[in-house]
Amino acid sequence: MSSFELQLRYCETAQRPVSAVILEGSNPSNWLKEICAWELSLNDVDLFPLPESRTDLETRDVLVSLPKDADVHRIPSLAASYGWFGTRLLIPCDATLFPLVTEREVDELLSVSERICVWHPQRGLIGFEADDILTLADLVASSQLARTDWSAAKSGTGINSRLHSIEAVWPESTDEIIKQAGQGIGSKGKDLSKLNPKGIVGKALGAAGMMGGLALTPAALAAKMIQSVAPKSRPRSGAAQTPGQLERWASDILRHSAKLFDKRLREIDKLMKMLKESPDEGLKYAIPTGGKGTGVAGIAGASLMSRLVDFNLMNILGSGGGPTDYWAMPYEVQQELFHRYRELAEREVHLGRYRRAAYIYAELLGDFNGAASVLVAGKHYREAAVIYRDKLYRPKEAAECLEHGGLLTDAIKIYRDLSMFEKVGDLYRKLHDEELAVAAYRRAAQSASESGNHLEAARVLDEKIESPDEALGELKVGWKSSSRVKECLEKTFEIQDRLGRHAETSSLIGELRDQHYSQGRAVAIVRAFGAVVRNSPDAKLQAKAADASRVLVSRTINSEPQSARQLLGLLEKLTPEDRLLKRDTARYLKQNRPQYLRRGPRKSRRKVWTATETSSQKINAPVREWEKFAQSGQTLIALGEGYQFEPVIVVGTLISNGSLFEYTVNGWGDEVSYRTDTLDRVGRGDDEHFSQIAVMPQQNAIHVIHADYELGSTELYVPGRTEKMTAGTPAWLTDETVNIAGSSGVLWAVEVPSLALKGFNSNGLPVTNHQLEPPHDWSFDPEIGIPMLAKENSVYVALGSSLLQLTQSGRTRTIEFDQPILRLVGSLSQTLSRVGVLFENGGAVCWPSSINEPHVEQLPMNLSQPDGVFLRNGKLIIFASGEWHVYSMKSRELEFLGCIYGITHKPAQILRHPDADKIIVCTIAGELVQYTLTEASRH
Repeated sequence: MSSFELQLRYCETAQRPVSAVILEGSNPSNWLKEICAWELSLNDVDLFPLPESRTDLETRDVLVSLPKDADVHRIPSLAASYGWFGTRLLIPCDATLFPLVTEREVDELLSVSERICVWHPQRGLIGFEADDILTLADLVASSQLARTDWSAAKSGTGINSRLHSIEAVWPESTDEIIKQAGQGIGSKGKDLSKLNPKGIVGKALGAAGMMGGLALTPAALAAKMIQSVAPKSRPRSGAAQTPGQLERWASDILRHSAKLFDKRLREIDKLMKMLKESPDEGLKYAIPTGGKGTGVAGIAGASLMSRLVDFNLMNILGSGGGPTDYWAMPYEVQQELFHRYRELAEREVHLGRYRRAAYIYAELLGDFNGAASVLVAGKHYREAAVIYRDKLYRPKEAAECLEHGGLLTDAIKIYRDLSMFEKVGDLYRKLHDEELAVAAYRRAAQSASESGNHLEAARVLDEKIESPDEALGELKVGWKSSSRVKECLEKTFEIQDRLGRHAETSSLIGELRDQHYSQGRAVAIVRAFGAVVRNSPDAKLQAKAADASRVLVSRTINSEPQSARQLLGLLEKLTPEDRLLKRDTARYLKQNRPQYLRRGPRKSRRKVWTATETSSQKINAPVREWEKFAQSGQTLIALGEGYQFEPVIVVGTLISNGSLFEYTVNGWGDEVSYRTDTLDRVGRGDDEHFSQIAVMPQQNAIHVIHADYELGSTELYVPGRTEKMTAGTPAWLTDETVNIAGSSGVLWAVEVPSLALKGFNSNGLPVTNHQLEPPHDWSFDPEIGIPMLAKENSVYVALGSSLLQLTQSGRTRTIEFDQPILRLVGSLSQTLSRVGVLFENGGAVCWPSSINEPHVEQLPMNLSQPDGVFLRNGKLIIFASGEWHVYSMKSRELEFLGCIYGITHKPAQILRHPDADKIIVCTIAGELVQYTLTEASRH
């Protein structure tokens, strides 16, 4: 009898109802938080932890089964959904089995011992026995009560209830710290005679070595020059030529430098062996490589001396005392020390010895960002605050450390200097000083109102001071004058509904209905009316809001026909049960459909695809130039430069509330630190921009690096998300960072010139370090940068023509190409991993998850400057040489499906649409255009 292997095959439409969804990440607290937001019957929810792979059983994410009466509309639309095939098998909703089999046959094929099976497109068939299936109750546990005898308890000393805090005295400044440590200065003066009198040679030699791995000191270099240019006196006939005094000095310097360099190399070799065989002992003799000397009094010119392996603020702030002797070493040896020190720092963190790890980062590597991060992880908040304040010049992070450490009064001083008055009020409230807290909250509201952020001012007045009337006054100014009309009106309706002021809401709806608005404000007001229709408990208000929406839409599309599609779409969502309205709007749009330019198909192509523009929207923001776009799921971020050269960020949700892009415009105000070393740091010209964005949706964070400035952390409201997001430049990223990428809760950062690849968790704690090995002919090109792509637990880094794949566990694989890599694009999460590698001419598609060697398929060489995006159905869209191409990938074979005609906009970024047959083209002018793709004919 013939046997066939069952396969999963993708389908354009859903084949079964949603019965389960995948939650990314391995943190159970995040699972609970997300599931509770869905408002399900929690008793009927089962959890199926999904492993990383067949060989790595560590939990990667979890499949959540849903109750039969679950409202799937509350679940994010981009979550991978699964449905039942039979009674025991869960497969993706948009997949089917091939060859065709019945559900009963599949049930009989599954193992009897496994209660449920899940077929993942990438990880294969995963079986679950009864004990493997979890419930929400398995994720929580009650603490055990200790049996304690309290019969001998004695009353303690009474404490004044007005006591604010008990804390150690913390110096106000670095100068005070240095002054307190000054008693040791000069205490070893009698030992100065024991120092090597030629120590200056070692100091100069080390400085030269640190700059380029040179073995000659400045004095030695001068000596060598003197030897080469010194005039030679002509001896008399028969007399021997003797060197002059200056030449003899030069010869002695060169001879001494060579001997000293050789001795120190032997000591360094001995140190490397100690660090490998006995790390704890080797760290005592470790040599700083971050630009500092050994810093030990009495050290001989070529001998290692023991140091205390513990973090010491006095050494960091420059009052460690003792002469300094710098050591030179070749570049390769220095890089090997870098790599070994990083490994030992990770080891100390894993062992919980955070002060020793901070010592390695700060004193041996000169990495103060890493030192501060591990000190925070070890709860050494005061020392971390000093580093953030005095070495990294990050006062906000210093204040946060002080707050976590309970030093609230010191934190209040910094927050007040930063004008973070709401935070000041929060801390005063913790100290039970309500009068000062309210005063601080009022200053926060006043500051927000003066800057034009009336929505934020209203939030503080309503939530912090509980003054709804003042909040309504701010909101009225906001919806009349600011760009956040929808948000201000929705908040107004929410407060009035909470207070039972339905008459005021009715009056406001009538006032808004009877006025004329531009397209943008009309869309915002109709959306706000939609909130009343959905949320108001008063049926009369619901009816009035729906009627006002129809009047406003009718008036606006008559004066601005281009707004018809967007406004009529919003109108349909207000009354989805009205089928006649849906029919009439479709008929109106068909009769008034614009004619778009289309190019005819090339005769040489076998297949033709057409693109129809179905929606468009311009991002309205005070921006003179858009610099960077980044997409994560349905979240889109646009970074631009304002008319005063200030950074402006737009954050929003694609395909939200009937809109192509629902967004907010934000700035950083005074939280911008402009750089003065831009050219030295990234090697770019005055008129060139350099910026990168990494989005971490699970952490509600947007990380930004830019050549011209550093950004403080600011909170952003993102339409379509229940929680705010924070945006800014993380304190733990260094000035040498040239690219960042995030996935699976890890932010990857690559630095130049060290080529260190670091991974940070959500707390900024380094979780992994890699030293990248570039090709022998590679050099950093600022025009190309270092392309990066993070996907699942791997990060892909392009160095020249080499593509490096690295995992958090340390596994590395290299794929070589014959052209330099300009950009990388990745397939959608929870699908088979594919990476698009794009060159100056042509490109390739890689399947890096292969067990042995990665599978690679080449793109045509005639594609010039290609860019692309993977769709949800796995197809690859490429734009190159002014043409659009579509490719499919079946059985790991790249197939050209044809050219796409009808796209008239040149893309600055191609965005993935939630629907598999659509794309969104983002132009340099900030215009978003949605296209629907269809296969028109075959030739």
